Amino acid sequence: MTQDTRSPYPGLRSYESDESDLFFGREGCVDDMLEKLSTTRFLAVLGTSGSGKSSLVRTGLLDALELGFLPGRTSEWVVADMHPGDRPMHNLARTLVELDGVEHNDIELSLMRSFVNRGPRSLMQWCDDFGLKDDQNLLLIVDQFEELFRYRDYAGREEAEAFVALLLESARSDPRIHIVITMRSEFLGACAMMPGLAEQINTGLYLTRRMNRGECEQAIEGPSHVLGFEVEPRLVSEILNDMASLAPWDRDDALTSLEQLSRRADQLPLMQHVLNRLYERARSAGGPIVLTFEDYKVIGRLRGAIDAHAEEILSSLDEEARAAAEPVFRALVTGTNLSNALREPRRFRELVEVAGGNAAATTRLIDAFRAQGCSFLRPPPACRWNQRPSSTWATKA
Repeated sequence: MTQDTRSPYPGLRSYESDESDLFFGREGCVDDMLEKLSTTRFLAVLGTSGSGKSSLVRTGLLDALELGFLPGRTSEWVVADMHPGDRPMHNLARTLVELDGVEHNDIELSLMRSFVNRGPRSLMQWCDDFGLKDDQNLLLIVDQFEELFRYRDYAGREEAEAFVALLLESARSDPRIHIVITMRSEFLGACAMMPGLAEQINTGLYLTRRMNRGECEQAIEGPSHVLGFEVEPRLVSEILNDMASLAPWDRDDALTSLEQLSRRADQLPLMQHVLNRLYERARSAGGPIVLTFEDYKVIGRLRGAIDAHAEEILSSLDEEARAAAEPVFRALVTGTNLSNALREPRRFRELVEVAGGNAAATTRLIDAFRAQGCSFLRPPPACRWNQRPSSTWATKA
């Protein structure tokens, strides 16, 4: 029997579609999402930053669809997974071109871009001409939908409106096509600027709730039963207590504005990051893997684990790579303040430019922060972890 070498906890990234056996505590949420999607064919999954929206869709919902749990639909799905960015039609075209897993040239991408720009029914035409067999459905996932609103000029707004019109018409007119978007809830008001979008979101809204204590306990202990390691009962209790202590409604004037703002986000990424660190620490020690409370204290507990991990990575780098860290990370985020900050995908050459032209140092920095078990940086869906950092990169934490 081949040993399962996966990490049971994703850390700062979301769960992937092949990790459904490690995804615990959200069964009720998936049932509610299926019911909504079956009646509207347009599901808007909203929630605070870090509430698990992407994991719910890519792991929980997608697994349920492939098992045939959507009423009236087969289990044969073509899944197109994209981020809109500030060029949504271009990114849709790229996603459709790359569905076959084959690398395509710029001419093929340009042709697909022209095709999707024909009008709001172009996705339905693509299904007829290229995409779907008779027994298949299309699931178009538009993750981080809030990126759509960062256009900078009139042409950008026109492209965003054309993309929204395509989504709405596809979901409304073609029973084979199902649209799922994920979006931070604080951007809900911006949707009213797009014709028809607010009305459609009203009918297909699913607000991601926070997991309760029992569900968080399942998320901690469930993977240990799947992969065969131990978690100390005291560790579970301490993590759950620490998560409760970060409740966003508690006022504490001693906290900085950054700490106050961080409490508005869901604490699931912190929990998963801590568990990932504990697992890797226990595995590297050799012997039976046991996640312990003592190790939890060593890595900084829930509140300090991310800062400690980032400082550990920085300290392992040479001086040139450390000097590139601040300009690179600043370039990967846009917004006027922390409350409206958005990830800003950048190509590697752009990051080299902001780092003063030092490509080697920038590469060492990126490789360190995207290494296995880190997930501070991540590639877009079309990239693979074994590629060199020559494509687009975005911050996760």
